Amino acid sequence: MSHQFTEAIKYKDGKFYNLSYHQLRMDKTSEHFGLNKINLAKNIEKVPFSDKKGFYKCRVLYVNEIESIEFLPYSFRKKQKVGIVQADEIDYSYKYANREKLEKLIAGTDFDDIIIVKNGYVTDALFSNLVFETEKGLFTPKTFLLPGTKRQYLLDKQVISETTIRAKDIFDYSKIRFINSMIDIEDDIFIETKKLIL
Repeated sequence: MSHQFTEAIKYKDGKFYNLSYHQLRMDKTSEHFGLNKINLAKNIEKVPFSDKKGFYKCRVLYVNEIESIEFLPYSFRKKQKVGIVQADEIDYSYKYANREKLEKLIAGTDFDDIIIVKNGYVTDALFSNLVFETEKGLFTPKTFLLPGTKRQYLLDKQVISETTIRAKDIFDYSKIRFINSMIDIEDDIFIETKKLIL
């Protein structure tokens, strides 16, 4: 098996977040690649520190079984310089541990992050799904690369809606918010579209 896979789970003040969504994505990955099914909650229940206060990314690496678990202190990073990058061949439909092709898209730039456009349609950022804001509401592209756990949670709660967003539509929106397993809508990690670097 050439691929390793990963999950990044929010752990804050003694609580894991959205475990059922992470488990579902792992199950889909395992089924697609013919791997053993892994019970995520059972494997990560032993937290390696006694003080449960704090904000951590629990990074799980797995193939047929969990190969490593790390708890990494996490803090938010504001988006100052975000570029739009065309990448028609990119594929990240499963959460592969190897992100080399994605990282090449930002290599050699001074961007904090990138908006990835594939075949004329907006997909994701480097580490996040995207939520576009107008006075009409919050919208996420149908043409995402990775089915994010926070993205699915917000869709299920009807906080955001799916829509088609082409590259030429980007400036119809006022803001782009970045969401992932660690970042919620209310954490206000965003950039105004007028500040994007073309």
